[in-house]
Amino acid sequence: MSNLKYRIAVQAFRWRRRLLDSRLKIARFEPLDIPKGAVALAESRTPLWSETDPAEQRLQMGKVQNLRIVCRAVHNICVPAGETFSFWKQVGYPGRGRGFVSGRQLQEGCIVPAIAGGICQLSNALHDLALQTGLEIVERHGHSRQVPNSSVAAGRDATVAWNYIDLRFKAKADFYIQAFLTADEMVVRILGTKKQEATLVSLLERKAFRANGVIANSCETCGQDDCYRHGAHDHTPISGKTAYLVDQRWPEYNAYIRDAIQPEDTLCAPIDAERFRMARYSWSAHADVHQVTATLPTLRRSWISRKLASQGPELRKAAFRFDEELARCYAGQLMFDVRRLCVYQSLLPFLWRDGVLGGRTFDVLMQRLPIFALQEILDEEFAKHPERRLLADYRAPDWVVKAEREALEAADRIITPHAYIASLFPDKAVLLNWHMPNAPANIQAGNRVAFPGPSIARKGAYEVRDAALRLGISLSLTAANHEGDDFWDEVDVRRPDSGKSWLDGVGLVVQPALLEDQPRKLLEALALGIPVIATRQCGLGERDGVTVVDYGGTEVLVNAIRAVTST
Repeated sequence: MSNLKYRIAVQAFRWRRRLLDSRLKIARFEPLDIPKGAVALAESRTPLWSETDPAEQRLQMGKVQNLRIVCRAVHNICVPAGETFSFWKQVGYPGRGRGFVSGRQLQEGCIVPAIAGGICQLSNALHDLALQTGLEIVERHGHSRQVPNSSVAAGRDATVAWNYIDLRFKAKADFYIQAFLTADEMVVRILGTKKQEATLVSLLERKAFRANGVIANSCETCGQDDCYRHGAHDHTPISGKTAYLVDQRWPEYNAYIRDAIQPEDTLCAPIDAERFRMARYSWSAHADVHQVTATLPTLRRSWISRKLASQGPELRKAAFRFDEELARCYAGQLMFDVRRLCVYQSLLPFLWRDGVLGGRTFDVLMQRLPIFALQEILDEEFAKHPERRLLADYRAPDWVVKAEREALEAADRIITPHAYIASLFPDKAVLLNWHMPNAPANIQAGNRVAFPGPSIARKGAYEVRDAALRLGISLSLTAANHEGDDFWDEVDVRRPDSGKSWLDGVGLVVQPALLEDQPRKLLEALALGIPVIATRQCGLGERDGVTVVDYGGTEVLVNAIRAVTST
Protein backbone atom coordinates (compact mmCIF):
# COMPACT_ATOMS: atom_id res chain seq x y z
CA MET A 1 0.00 0.00 0.00
CA SER A 2 1.39 3.43 -0.87
CA ASN A 3 1.87 6.07 1.78
CA LEU A 4 -1.04 8.21 0.45
CA LYS A 5 -3.50 5.30 0.31
CA TYR A 6 -2.47 4.22 3.80
CA ARG A 7 -3.09 7.69 5.23
CA ILE A 8 -6.50 7.98 3.54
CA ALA A 9 -7.55 4.60 4.92
CA VAL A 10 -6.42 5.50 8.43
CA GLN A 11 -8.38 8.76 8.42
CA ALA A 12 -11.50 6.95 7.24
CA PHE A 13 -11.19 4.43 10.08
CA ARG A 14 -10.68 7.21 12.63
CA TRP A 15 -13.80 9.09 11.58
CA ARG A 16 -15.80 5.89 11.64
CA ARG A 17 -14.63 5.21 15.21
CA ARG A 18 -15.59 8.73 16.29
CA LEU A 19 -19.10 8.25 14.96
CA LEU A 20 -19.50 4.88 16.67
CA ASP A 21 -18.12 6.09 20.01
CA SER A 22 -20.38 9.16 20.02
CA ARG A 23 -23.24 6.77 20.86
CA LEU A 24 -21.39 5.14 23.77
CA LYS A 25 -20.70 6.40 27.28
CA ILE A 26 -17.10 5.43 27.96
CA ALA A 27 -15.49 7.19 30.90
CA ARG A 28 -11.95 8.32 31.60
CA PHE A 29 -10.86 7.39 35.12
CA GLU A 30 -8.85 9.66 37.40
CA PRO A 31 -5.97 8.35 39.54
CA LEU A 32 -6.64 7.77 43.23
CA ASP A 33 -5.12 6.12 46.28
CA ILE A 34 -5.32 2.33 46.02
CA PRO A 35 -7.14 0.93 49.10
CA LYS A 36 -4.89 -0.78 51.63
CA GLY A 37 -6.89 -4.00 51.36
CA ALA A 38 -6.39 -4.34 47.59
CA VAL A 39 -4.28 -7.27 46.43
CA ALA A 40 -2.53 -7.95 43.13
CA LEU A 41 -4.61 -10.42 41.12
CA ALA A 42 -2.04 -10.59 38.32
CA GLU A 43 1.25 -8.92 37.44
CA SER A 44 3.24 -8.46 34.23
CA ARG A 45 6.95 -7.59 34.07
CA THR A 46 8.45 -7.01 30.65
CA PRO A 47 11.91 -5.67 29.74
CA LEU A 48 12.26 -2.15 28.38
CA TRP A 49 15.53 -2.67 26.54
CA SER A 50 15.58 -5.59 24.14
CA GLU A 51 17.88 -4.58 21.27
CA THR A 52 21.68 -4.38 21.27
CA ASP A 53 22.14 -3.12 17.70
CA PRO A 54 23.28 0.56 17.93
CA ALA A 55 20.87 1.47 15.13
CA GLU A 56 17.96 0.48 17.39
CA GLN A 57 18.94 2.68 20.34
CA ARG A 58 17.10 5.79 19.18
CA LEU A 59 13.81 3.95 18.75
CA GLN A 60 14.33 2.05 21.99
CA MET A 61 14.71 5.31 23.89
CA GLY A 62 11.70 6.74 22.08
CA LYS A 63 9.63 3.71 23.03
CA VAL A 64 10.53 4.09 26.69
CA GLN A 65 9.64 7.80 26.62
CA ASN A 66 6.23 6.93 25.15
CA LEU A 67 5.69 4.27 27.80
CA ARG A 68 6.41 6.81 30.53
CA ILE A 69 3.45 8.87 29.29
CA VAL A 70 0.93 6.08 28.81
CA CYS A 71 1.83 4.30 32.05
CA ARG A 72 1.23 7.51 33.96
CA ALA A 73 -2.22 7.78 32.34
CA VAL A 74 -3.37 4.37 33.61
CA HIS A 75 -1.48 4.22 36.92
CA ASN A 76 -3.58 3.94 40.09
CA ILE A 77 -6.97 4.13 38.38
CA CYS A 78 -10.12 2.31 39.50
CA VAL A 79 -12.50 0.87 36.91
CA PRO A 80 -15.90 0.50 38.61
CA ALA A 81 -18.01 -2.61 38.16
CA GLY A 82 -19.78 -2.66 34.82
CA GLU A 83 -17.73 0.20 33.36
CA THR A 84 -15.61 -0.34 30.26
CA PHE A 85 -11.90 0.43 30.23
CA SER A 86 -10.82 1.87 26.88
CA PHE A 87 -7.09 2.21 26.23
CA TRP A 88 -7.49 5.29 24.03
CA LYS A 89 -10.11 6.97 26.18
CA GLN A 90 -7.73 6.66 29.12
CA VAL A 91 -4.49 7.56 27.33
CA GLY A 92 -5.75 10.25 24.97
CA TYR A 93 -4.32 11.46 21.67
CA PRO A 94 -0.68 10.34 21.24
CA GLY A 95 0.76 13.49 19.65
CA ARG A 96 4.08 15.32 19.84
CA GLY A 97 2.45 18.13 21.81
CA ARG A 98 1.99 15.75 24.75
CA GLY A 99 5.61 14.61 24.71
CA PHE A 100 5.30 11.52 22.51
CA VAL A 101 8.27 10.84 20.25
CA SER A 102 9.27 8.45 17.49
CA GLY A 103 9.50 4.87 18.72
CA ARG A 104 9.19 1.27 17.55
CA GLN A 105 5.81 0.37 16.08
CA LEU A 106 4.64 -2.78 14.33
CA GLN A 107 2.84 -1.60 11.17
CA GLU A 108 1.96 -3.47 7.98
CA GLY A 109 4.24 -6.33 8.98
CA CYS A 110 7.35 -4.29 9.82
CA ILE A 111 8.77 -2.61 12.92
CA VAL A 112 8.90 1.01 11.79
CA PRO A 113 9.55 4.41 13.40
CA ALA A 114 6.31 6.15 14.38
CA ILE A 115 5.18 8.82 16.81
CA ALA A 116 4.07 7.07 20.03
CA GLY A 117 5.61 3.85 18.78
CA GLY A 118 6.12 1.16 21.40
CA ILE A 119 3.04 1.76 23.54
CA CYS A 120 1.68 -1.62 22.48
CA GLN A 121 3.96 -3.03 25.17
CA LEU A 122 1.43 -1.64 27.65
CA SER A 123 -1.66 -2.76 25.72
CA ASN A 124 -0.11 -6.23 25.39
CA ALA A 125 0.41 -6.41 29.15
CA LEU A 126 -3.08 -5.13 29.95
CA HIS A 127 -4.70 -7.67 27.65
CA ASP A 128 -2.64 -10.50 29.09
CA LEU A 129 -3.59 -9.51 32.65
CA ALA A 130 -7.25 -9.11 31.68
CA LEU A 131 -7.21 -12.69 30.44
CA GLN A 132 -5.53 -13.93 33.60
CA THR A 133 -8.04 -12.22 35.88
CA GLY A 134 -11.15 -13.23 33.95
CA LEU A 135 -12.14 -9.76 32.74
CA GLU A 136 -14.54 -9.55 29.81
CA ILE A 137 -12.65 -8.58 26.63
CA VAL A 138 -14.87 -6.13 24.78
CA GLU A 139 -12.40 -5.32 21.97
CA ARG A 140 -8.98 -6.66 21.07
CA HIS A 141 -6.88 -6.80 17.89
CA GLY A 142 -3.81 -8.95 17.38
CA HIS A 143 -0.58 -7.89 15.69
CA SER A 144 0.03 -8.90 12.09
CA ARG A 145 3.54 -10.21 12.83
CA GLN A 146 5.52 -11.57 15.73
CA VAL A 147 8.01 -9.44 17.62
CA PRO A 148 10.67 -11.74 19.12
CA ASN A 149 10.43 -12.23 22.92
CA SER A 150 7.08 -10.43 23.19
CA SER A 151 3.59 -11.64 24.07
CA VAL A 152 2.77 -11.60 20.34
CA ALA A 153 4.51 -14.94 20.04
CA ALA A 154 2.02 -16.44 22.51
CA GLY A 155 -1.03 -14.82 20.96
CA ARG A 156 -1.82 -12.84 24.11
CA ASP A 157 -1.04 -9.46 22.54
CA ALA A 158 -3.28 -6.49 21.78
CA THR A 159 -2.25 -3.90 19.23
CA VAL A 160 -3.58 -0.32 19.35
CA ALA A 161 -3.63 2.53 16.84
CA TRP A 162 -5.25 5.88 17.46
CA ASN A 163 -8.18 5.76 17.67
CA TYR A 164 -9.74 3.05 15.56
CA ILE A 165 -7.86 0.02 16.94
CA ASP A 166 -8.55 -0.09 20.67
CA LEU A 167 -8.30 -2.43 23.66
CA ARG A 168 -11.40 -2.55 25.85
CA PHE A 169 -12.43 -4.75 28.76
CA LYS A 170 -14.65 -4.67 31.85
CA ALA A 171 -15.53 -6.66 34.97
CA LYS A 172 -18.44 -7.39 37.26
CA ALA A 173 -16.55 -5.98 40.27
CA ASP A 174 -14.33 -2.95 40.80
CA PHE A 175 -10.70 -3.43 39.82
CA TYR A 176 -7.58 -1.27 39.90
CA ILE A 177 -4.68 -0.82 37.51
CA GLN A 178 -1.09 0.07 38.32
CA ALA A 179 1.53 0.67 35.61
CA PHE A 180 5.01 2.08 36.08
CA LEU A 181 8.58 1.74 34.83
CA THR A 182 11.66 0.71 36.75
CA ALA A 183 15.10 1.29 35.25
CA ASP A 184 14.82 -1.94 33.23
CA GLU A 185 11.22 -3.16 33.27
CA MET A 186 7.62 -2.14 32.77
CA VAL A 187 5.48 -3.38 35.66
CA VAL A 188 1.70 -3.64 35.24
CA ARG A 189 -0.75 -5.01 37.81
CA ILE A 190 -4.47 -5.56 38.11
CA LEU A 191 -5.65 -5.38 41.69
CA GLY A 192 -8.85 -6.34 43.42
CA THR A 193 -10.18 -7.70 46.70
CA LYS A 194 -9.05 -10.81 48.55
CA LYS A 195 -12.43 -12.35 47.69
CA GLN A 196 -11.69 -11.86 43.99
CA GLU A 197 -8.28 -13.41 44.49
CA ALA A 198 -9.78 -16.47 46.16
CA THR A 199 -12.20 -17.12 43.28
CA LEU A 200 -9.80 -16.26 40.47
CA VAL A 201 -9.63 -18.77 37.63
CA SER A 202 -6.94 -18.27 35.01
CA LEU A 203 -8.37 -18.53 31.51
CA LEU A 204 -4.90 -19.24 30.19
CA GLU A 205 -5.06 -22.72 31.72
CA ARG A 206 -8.01 -23.74 29.60
CA LYS A 207 -7.67 -21.72 26.40
CA ALA A 208 -4.82 -21.91 23.91
CA PHE A 209 -3.66 -18.94 21.85
CA ARG A 210 -1.83 -19.18 18.58
CA ALA A 211 0.08 -16.49 16.72
CA ASN A 212 0.59 -16.50 12.97
CA GLY A 213 4.29 -17.37 13.30
CA VAL A 214 5.55 -14.70 10.89
CA ILE A 215 8.46 -12.66 12.27
CA ALA A 216 8.45 -8.88 11.70
CA ASN A 217 11.37 -7.06 10.12
CA SER A 218 12.89 -3.98 11.73
CA CYS A 219 13.18 -0.79 9.70
CA GLU A 220 16.52 -0.13 11.36
CA THR A 221 18.18 -3.42 10.43
CA CYS A 222 16.32 -4.90 7.44
CA GLY A 223 18.60 -3.23 4.86
CA GLN A 224 15.78 -2.30 2.46
CA ASP A 225 16.32 1.40 1.77
CA ASP A 226 13.63 1.73 -0.92
CA CYS A 227 10.71 1.41 1.53
CA TYR A 228 8.65 4.63 1.69
CA ARG A 229 9.04 4.71 5.50
CA HIS A 230 12.78 4.18 5.62
CA GLY A 231 13.90 7.71 4.84
CA ALA A 232 11.54 9.37 7.31
CA HIS A 233 13.64 8.59 10.35
CA ASP A 234 17.05 9.57 11.69
CA HIS A 235 19.07 6.34 11.72
CA THR A 236 22.14 7.78 13.43
CA PRO A 237 23.07 5.62 16.44
CA ILE A 238 22.94 7.45 19.77
CA SER A 239 23.92 6.69 23.34
CA GLY A 240 22.14 7.77 26.49
CA LYS A 241 22.82 11.16 28.05
CA THR A 242 22.77 12.41 31.63
CA ALA A 243 20.71 15.31 32.99
CA TYR A 244 21.41 17.13 36.26
CA LEU A 245 18.29 18.57 37.92
CA VAL A 246 19.20 21.07 40.63
CA ASP A 247 17.88 23.97 42.66
CA GLN A 248 19.76 26.42 44.89
CA ARG A 249 23.49 26.05 44.59
CA TRP A 250 25.50 24.03 47.09
CA PRO A 251 29.25 24.46 46.56
CA GLU A 252 29.79 20.72 47.14
CA TYR A 253 27.30 19.76 44.44
CA ASN A 254 28.52 22.48 42.12
CA ALA A 255 32.04 21.02 42.26
CA TYR A 256 30.70 17.48 41.81
CA ILE A 257 28.63 18.35 38.73
CA ARG A 258 31.36 20.53 37.24
CA ASP A 259 33.72 17.53 37.29
CA ALA A 260 31.16 14.94 36.14
CA ILE A 261 29.11 16.70 33.45
CA GLN A 262 29.90 16.05 29.78
CA PRO A 263 29.31 18.36 26.78
CA GLU A 264 26.38 16.24 25.55
CA ASP A 265 24.66 16.31 28.95
CA THR A 266 21.95 18.65 30.25
CA LEU A 267 22.01 20.97 33.26
CA CYS A 268 18.54 21.92 34.53
CA ALA A 269 18.98 24.98 36.77
CA PRO A 270 16.25 27.31 38.09
CA ILE A 271 17.33 30.51 36.32
CA ASP A 272 20.06 32.32 34.40
CA ALA A 273 21.82 33.51 37.55
CA GLU A 274 24.08 36.02 35.81
CA ARG A 275 21.28 37.69 33.90
CA PHE A 276 18.97 37.99 36.92
CA ARG A 277 21.78 38.58 39.45
CA MET A 278 20.75 35.69 41.69
CA ALA A 279 24.02 34.22 42.93
CA ARG A 280 22.34 31.42 44.86
CA TYR A 281 21.46 29.79 41.52
CA SER A 282 24.91 30.23 39.97
CA TRP A 283 25.99 26.80 38.74
CA SER A 284 29.28 26.17 36.94
CA ALA A 285 29.23 24.06 33.79
CA HIS A 286 30.99 23.79 30.46
CA ALA A 287 29.88 26.48 28.02
CA ASP A 288 28.67 23.91 25.48
CA VAL A 289 26.50 21.97 27.94
CA HIS A 290 22.79 22.10 27.09
CA GLN A 291 21.08 24.20 29.78
CA VAL A 292 17.41 24.24 30.77
CA THR A 293 15.88 26.86 33.06
CA ALA A 294 12.59 27.47 34.84
CA THR A 295 12.62 31.26 34.93
CA LEU A 296 8.99 32.13 35.66
CA PRO A 297 8.50 29.54 38.44
CA THR A 298 11.75 30.67 40.05
CA LEU A 299 10.84 34.37 39.99
CA ARG A 300 7.40 33.56 41.39
CA ARG A 301 8.99 31.50 44.17
CA SER A 302 11.36 34.34 45.06
CA TRP A 303 8.51 36.83 45.32
CA ILE A 304 6.20 34.59 47.38
CA SER A 305 9.04 33.47 49.67
CA ARG A 306 9.74 37.08 50.61
CA LYS A 307 6.07 37.56 51.47
CA LEU A 308 6.01 34.44 53.67
CA ALA A 309 9.49 34.86 55.17
CA SER A 310 8.14 35.23 58.72
CA GLN A 311 5.56 32.44 58.44
CA GLY A 312 7.51 29.21 58.90
CA PRO A 313 4.76 26.58 58.39
CA GLU A 314 3.18 28.46 55.49
CA LEU A 315 6.59 28.91 53.87
CA ARG A 316 7.30 25.17 54.14
CA LYS A 317 3.93 24.35 52.59
CA ALA A 318 4.66 26.76 49.77
CA ALA A 319 8.09 25.17 49.32
CA PHE A 320 6.48 21.85 48.38
CA ARG A 321 4.40 23.62 45.73
CA PHE A 322 7.50 25.36 44.37
CA ASP A 323 9.41 22.07 44.22
CA GLU A 324 6.55 20.44 42.34
CA GLU A 325 6.36 23.27 39.81
CA LEU A 326 10.13 23.20 39.28
CA ALA A 327 10.18 19.42 38.85
CA ARG A 328 7.41 19.53 36.25
CA CYS A 329 9.08 22.36 34.37
CA TYR A 330 12.31 20.38 34.13
CA ALA A 331 10.50 17.16 33.20
CA GLY A 332 8.71 18.85 30.34
CA GLN A 333 12.04 19.86 28.81
CA LEU A 334 13.96 16.60 29.22
CA MET A 335 14.93 14.95 25.94
CA PHE A 336 13.84 11.36 25.35
CA ASP A 337 17.47 10.20 25.03
CA VAL A 338 18.33 11.07 28.64
CA ARG A 339 19.07 7.70 30.20
CA ARG A 340 20.50 8.84 33.53
CA LEU A 341 19.51 11.55 36.00
CA CYS A 342 21.22 13.22 38.91
CA VAL A 343 18.42 14.79 40.95
CA TYR A 344 18.09 17.19 43.87
CA GLN A 345 16.26 15.44 46.69
CA SER A 346 13.60 18.16 46.90
CA LEU A 347 12.43 17.32 43.36
CA LEU A 348 12.45 13.56 43.88
CA PRO A 349 8.87 12.76 45.02
CA PHE A 350 7.29 14.71 42.17
CA LEU A 351 9.51 13.17 39.48
CA TRP A 352 8.81 9.73 40.94
CA ARG A 353 5.04 10.23 41.05
CA ASP A 354 4.94 11.53 37.48
CA GLY A 355 6.95 8.59 36.12
CA VAL A 356 9.86 10.74 34.93
CA LEU A 357 12.39 8.45 36.63
CA GLY A 358 10.98 5.32 34.97
CA GLY A 359 13.21 3.66 32.39
CA ARG A 360 16.18 5.61 33.73
CA THR A 361 18.86 5.13 36.35
CA PHE A 362 19.34 7.99 38.78
CA ASP A 363 21.42 9.36 41.65
CA VAL A 364 20.13 11.67 44.38
CA LEU A 365 21.85 14.80 45.65
CA MET A 366 20.70 14.64 49.28
CA GLN A 367 19.89 17.96 50.94
CA ARG A 368 18.44 16.66 54.21
CA LEU A 369 17.27 13.54 55.98
CA PRO A 370 14.58 11.51 54.19
CA ILE A 371 11.19 12.94 55.10
CA PHE A 372 9.99 9.73 56.72
CA ALA A 373 13.05 9.65 59.02
CA LEU A 374 12.86 13.38 59.72
CA GLN A 375 9.20 13.20 60.75
CA GLU A 376 9.74 10.09 62.89
CA ILE A 377 12.52 11.91 64.76
CA LEU A 378 10.38 15.01 65.30
CA ASP A 379 7.34 12.97 66.41
CA GLU A 380 9.43 11.02 68.91
CA GLU A 381 10.97 14.19 70.35
CA PHE A 382 7.62 15.99 70.50
CA ALA A 383 6.15 13.07 72.47
CA LYS A 384 8.90 13.63 75.06
CA HIS A 385 8.52 17.43 75.08
CA PRO A 386 4.97 18.47 74.07
CA GLU A 387 5.65 21.99 75.35
CA ARG A 388 8.12 22.47 72.48
CA ARG A 389 5.35 23.20 70.00
CA LEU A 390 7.59 23.96 67.02
CA LEU A 391 8.64 20.30 66.91
CA ALA A 392 5.17 19.58 65.48
CA ASP A 393 4.53 22.65 63.37
CA TYR A 394 4.32 20.97 59.94
CA ARG A 395 4.33 17.53 58.32
CA ALA A 396 4.57 16.67 54.62
CA PRO A 397 1.62 15.08 52.80
CA ASP A 398 1.58 11.29 53.09
CA TRP A 399 1.98 10.74 49.35
CA VAL A 400 5.12 12.90 49.30
CA VAL A 401 6.65 10.88 52.14
CA LYS A 402 5.84 7.60 50.39
CA ALA A 403 7.03 8.73 46.96
CA GLU A 404 10.36 10.01 48.29
CA ARG A 405 10.96 6.80 50.24
CA GLU A 406 10.27 4.60 47.22
CA ALA A 407 12.49 6.73 45.00
CA LEU A 408 15.37 6.64 47.47
CA GLU A 409 15.14 2.85 47.57
CA ALA A 410 15.30 2.74 43.76
CA ALA A 411 18.19 5.21 43.45
CA ASP A 412 21.62 3.96 42.41
CA ARG A 413 23.62 6.31 44.62
CA ILE A 414 23.05 8.81 47.42
CA ILE A 415 25.47 11.72 47.04
CA THR A 416 26.03 14.01 50.03
CA PRO A 417 28.68 15.82 52.08
CA HIS A 418 26.61 15.12 55.23
CA ALA A 419 28.30 12.31 57.18
CA TYR A 420 25.20 11.46 59.24
CA ILE A 421 22.95 11.19 56.17
CA ALA A 422 25.58 9.09 54.38
CA SER A 423 25.61 6.69 57.35
CA LEU A 424 21.92 5.91 56.70
CA PHE A 425 22.80 4.56 53.22
CA PRO A 426 25.96 2.50 53.83
CA ASP A 427 25.64 0.48 50.61
CA LYS A 428 25.23 3.34 48.14
CA ALA A 429 26.34 6.60 49.73
CA VAL A 430 29.00 8.76 48.07
CA LEU A 431 30.44 11.09 50.72
CA LEU A 432 31.69 14.42 49.40
CA ASN A 433 33.99 16.81 51.24
CA TRP A 434 32.37 19.83 52.82
CA HIS A 435 33.41 23.07 51.17
CA MET A 436 35.55 25.05 53.60
CA PRO A 437 34.83 28.79 53.34
CA ASN A 438 37.53 31.42 53.28
CA ALA A 439 38.32 32.63 56.79
CA PRO A 440 37.14 36.22 57.29
CA ALA A 441 39.86 38.78 57.93
CA ASN A 442 40.38 40.94 61.04
CA ILE A 443 38.75 38.53 63.48
CA GLN A 444 39.72 39.21 67.08
CA ALA A 445 40.32 36.16 69.27
CA GLY A 446 38.10 35.84 72.33
CA ASN A 447 36.51 33.46 74.78
CA ARG A 448 32.80 33.97 74.16
CA VAL A 449 30.55 30.98 73.45
CA ALA A 450 28.41 31.33 70.31
CA PHE A 451 25.20 29.52 69.44
CA PRO A 452 24.59 30.00 65.69
CA GLY A 453 20.96 28.92 66.00
CA PRO A 454 18.33 29.76 65.05
CA SER A 455 16.74 29.63 68.49
CA ILE A 456 14.46 26.67 67.96
CA ALA A 457 14.10 23.30 69.64
CA ARG A 458 15.41 21.14 66.82
CA LYS A 459 18.64 23.17 66.70
CA GLY A 460 19.35 22.45 70.39
CA ALA A 461 18.29 25.84 71.78
CA TYR A 462 16.80 24.38 74.99
CA GLU A 463 19.95 22.42 75.80
CA VAL A 464 22.18 25.44 75.11
CA ARG A 465 20.03 27.64 77.33
CA ASP A 466 20.12 25.14 80.20
CA ALA A 467 23.89 24.68 79.85
CA ALA A 468 24.49 28.45 79.88
CA LEU A 469 22.46 28.81 83.08
CA ARG A 470 24.33 25.90 84.72
CA LEU A 471 27.72 27.34 83.79
CA GLY A 472 26.84 30.99 84.30
CA ILE A 473 28.25 32.01 80.90
CA SER A 474 27.12 34.57 78.38
CA LEU A 475 26.06 33.53 74.91
CA SER A 476 26.61 35.16 71.56
CA LEU A 477 23.48 34.67 69.45
CA THR A 478 23.47 35.24 65.70
CA ALA A 479 20.10 34.08 64.35
CA ALA A 480 16.39 34.64 64.86
CA ASN A 481 14.48 33.51 67.95
CA HIS A 482 11.38 31.39 67.24
CA GLU A 483 10.71 30.07 70.76
CA GLY A 484 9.15 33.21 72.25
CA ASP A 485 10.35 36.65 73.26
CA ASP A 486 11.16 35.57 76.82
CA PHE A 487 13.08 32.41 75.88
CA TRP A 488 16.52 33.85 76.72
CA ASP A 489 15.44 36.18 79.54
CA GLU A 490 17.47 34.41 82.25
CA VAL A 491 20.63 34.13 80.14
CA ASP A 492 23.28 36.82 79.53
CA VAL A 493 22.82 37.18 75.75
CA ARG A 494 24.91 39.30 73.42
CA ARG A 495 24.55 40.06 69.75
CA PRO A 496 27.49 40.63 67.36
CA ASP A 497 28.60 44.23 67.07
CA SER A 498 27.31 46.02 63.99
CA GLY A 499 29.61 45.67 61.01
CA LYS A 500 31.63 42.85 62.59
CA SER A 501 31.67 39.12 61.93
CA TRP A 502 29.54 36.96 64.21
CA LEU A 503 32.77 35.11 65.09
CA ASP A 504 34.56 38.20 66.38
CA GLY A 505 35.58 37.55 70.00
CA VAL A 506 34.24 33.97 69.91
CA GLY A 507 36.31 31.11 71.33
CA LEU A 508 33.79 28.26 71.06
CA VAL A 509 30.77 27.47 68.84
CA VAL A 510 28.07 25.16 70.17
CA GLN A 511 25.36 23.48 68.02
CA PRO A 512 23.77 20.42 69.74
CA ALA A 513 21.15 20.07 67.00
CA LEU A 514 18.58 17.35 66.51
CA LEU A 515 18.48 18.28 62.80
CA GLU A 516 20.98 20.24 60.73
CA ASP A 517 21.14 20.11 56.94
CA GLN A 518 23.94 22.58 56.15
CA PRO A 519 26.38 23.29 58.99
CA ARG A 520 27.77 26.34 57.18
CA LYS A 521 28.38 28.42 60.31
CA LEU A 522 30.19 25.53 61.96
CA LEU A 523 32.45 25.28 58.91
CA GLU A 524 33.14 29.02 59.15
CA ALA A 525 34.30 28.53 62.74
CA LEU A 526 36.50 25.56 61.84
CA ALA A 527 38.09 27.56 59.01
CA LEU A 528 39.27 30.03 61.67
CA GLY A 529 40.46 27.29 64.00
CA ILE A 530 37.64 27.91 66.51
CA PRO A 531 36.59 24.67 68.23
CA VAL A 532 33.07 23.35 67.69
CA ILE A 533 30.78 21.22 69.84
CA ALA A 534 28.11 19.53 67.70
CA THR A 535 25.96 16.44 67.44
CA ARG A 536 26.41 13.70 64.84
CA GLN A 537 23.23 15.04 63.25
CA CYS A 538 25.17 18.14 62.16
CA GLY A 539 26.95 15.95 59.62
CA LEU A 540 30.53 17.13 60.10
CA GLY A 541 31.86 13.66 60.75
CA GLU A 542 35.08 12.96 62.58
CA ARG A 543 37.45 15.89 62.10
CA ASP A 544 39.93 18.00 64.03
CA GLY A 545 38.39 20.74 66.09
CA VAL A 546 35.00 19.05 66.52
CA THR A 547 33.74 17.54 69.79
CA VAL A 548 30.79 15.25 69.11
CA VAL A 549 28.02 15.03 71.72
CA ASP A 550 24.70 13.21 71.82
CA TYR A 551 21.55 15.24 71.30
CA GLY A 552 19.30 16.03 74.24
CA GLY A 553 21.67 15.72 77.18
CA THR A 554 22.35 18.96 79.07
CA GLU A 555 24.83 17.26 81.39
CA VAL A 556 26.86 15.93 78.46
CA LEU A 557 26.86 19.38 76.85
CA VAL A 558 27.96 21.06 80.09
CA ASN A 559 30.86 18.63 80.47
CA ALA A 560 31.90 19.14 76.85
CA ILE A 561 31.91 22.96 77.21
CA ARG A 562 33.96 22.70 80.40
CA ALA A 563 36.45 20.37 78.75
CA VAL A 564 36.94 22.61 75.70
CA THR A 565 37.09 25.93 77.58
CA SER A 566 39.54 24.62 80.17
CA THR A 567 42.17 23.67 77.57
